[in-house]
Amino acid sequence: MSMKDLNLVFDSKFAVTTTAASTNTLDMVAAGDAMPAGELVFFVAQVRTTFGGGVSLQVQLQTADDVNFNVNASTLIQSSAIAVANLVAQSSVVGSAPPANAPSFVAAVLPVGVRRFLRAYYICVGTFTSGNIDTSLFNTIDKLLSPTLTPLIKN
Repeated sequence: MSMKDLNLVFDSKFAVTTTAASTNTLDMVAAGDAMPAGELVFFVAQVRTTFGGGVSLQVQLQTADDVNFNVNASTLIQSSAIAVANLVAQSSVVGSAPPANAPSFVAAVLPVGVRRFLRAYYICVGTFTSGNIDTSLFNTIDKLLSPTLTPLIKN
């Protein structure tokens, strides 16, 4: 069963209007490749309220050696640019493995290369007038997802 650890939340119902970093930055404590060997951790982003006004949204998971993302910063995971028409709210967040071809969701396993700090980053084309998103890390996604969701990117 998936459990949301509030210490692993980048944003909860974050109102994305323009390009921005997540509200929270996670400190993984260790420098270098901070994830323990064999640890399976998922980066999850899900639209909570339907977006309007902008053109597209791209979601990234970024890592760096410093909290300001100036030292050894890199992008670990990146979605495609998701058109505003596909940034629709999902009514349920429980279920089993998602089927193909549903928008508004990103799930990917964290790759090798995690530095000490992690953040979500939202790249907007245009200015959004509505819409919000959740982003966080989970150790499993088996029961977390709505049956209408699918990963937009995979690792």
